[in-house]
Amino acid sequence: MPIKICPRRLHDYIDVDQQIKQADYPQLEKLKNQLAEQMGQPGWHYSGLPAIISVFCVVVSFAIPQLALWSIIFDLAAIPRHKVFVAITATALLFAGINAITLFLLSKGVISALKVLIGLTLVAAVGAIIYLLAAITDIPYPGVTFPGALICILFAVVSLMSLNSNAFWKMVSYCLHNRVWRKMMFLHISFDKTRKR
Repeated sequence: MPIKICPRRLHDYIDVDQQIKQADYPQLEKLKNQLAEQMGQPGWHYSGLPAIISVFCVVVSFAIPQLALWSIIFDLAAIPRHKVFVAITATALLFAGINAITLFLLSKGVISALKVLIGLTLVAAVGAIIYLLAAITDIPYPGVTFPGALICILFAVVSLMSLNSNAFWKMVSYCLHNRVWRKMMFLHISFDKTRKR
């Protein structure tokens, strides 16, 4: 279901993004009103909670299989296992940092951040499925457990459900609405400066 609905909505917001880039002041006013209708009445989506929940679940879902993944990689590369936690920590910090930057840019109405967020969510979901398959087949590596795999799948599903919720897409409309508002203010200030000259 998320894979069917996300691309359709994402395509709509890519179109809005292009309109924002090319629009003049009257067109921006019309676009702002259109986005205001889409985001609806003030609610919990105004706080960004749908995206925060999605990112939190993605980070947890991605983090759970890291011990098993890096143990396998280090064994294949003949690197001592006591260095595994360095790789786990570096990967976790990098992934969490990318998610934090993505969340910040999404709050500014940057559509490429939305694409990255969807991509990271799908990566975590695929990783969760592979981890579950490894747990079912009893791969003898540290960190491969069936309960851990179920928790990993659970967080991946919650993240996908959050991305597919109406509240999430209303939040995206809210972020784009604010981006339009900022551009309108910039155009207004630029016009005033030009007129004073």
